[in-house]
Amino acid sequence: MPKQKPLKAIFFDAYGTLFHYEPEKLSQTFFTIVSELGLEIDPDVLLKQWRIYETEFRETRVKLKDGSWVVPEEFTSYKKAWASCFKRTYEYFGRSDISSEKSVDIILEDLNQRKIFGDVKQMLEKLSDDIHIGIISNADTDFLSRTIESNGLFFDKIVCSEAERIYKPHPSIFLAALDYFEIDPDSAIYVGDSPLEDIQGAQSLGMGAVWVNRTGIDWPDGFEHEPLYEVSNLNEIITIVDSINT
Repeated sequence: MPKQKPLKAIFFDAYGTLFHYEPEKLSQTFFTIVSELGLEIDPDVLLKQWRIYETEFRETRVKLKDGSWVVPEEFTSYKKAWASCFKRTYEYFGRSDISSEKSVDIILEDLNQRKIFGDVKQMLEKLSDDIHIGIISNADTDFLSRTIESNGLFFDKIVCSEAERIYKPHPSIFLAALDYFEIDPDSAIYVGDSPLEDIQGAQSLGMGAVWVNRTGIDWPDGFEHEPLYEVSNLNEIITIVDSINT
């Protein structure tokens, strides 16, 4: 990886890095879905079946095979993909009469209300004014914008999968952010919690990546690139930025 130049920009993943996105929260959301739609299905059983289809979507939306990126011919937003997952799930349980769209609306409403981690605002406030701050997120434009707005945050540039019609870790979504500020990969760093989507995507371009590991797990095996830095608290980003730019 090229030597890190003085930083001109720092980009963040959104959900799981800046905003809460714990698995148990989704379990609560599915309890709401079952309650509001009057389903006689255990919420955890419903979620387990839905996850099968949702995981299939995630694993096929972009992947690297034999050194080449493989993506579907047609881009699918989260809203459309989740509706398809619910449709298949309800068909599995013999309830094709249930509204997939209503179920997705409940998930989206939950995402709109996701709160930031306690270390986010202090970290953003301390970042130098001469460094561009942006988001690169696998998210639909609407629910990402609403989450950012509801938490009172501002970014110089927001790049999301729906707008770019591609998902991380494909390099083009990272390049879109870099091109906006007309900077090279080694003049920026990327901060995220996903070893695949965040760390591999950024590091493969020569952009330094910071792995947010809040729970202290070991770095998983099987990845080509390792993070340049690892933090358990976003306030550590300030020290990293200072060390690079000093």
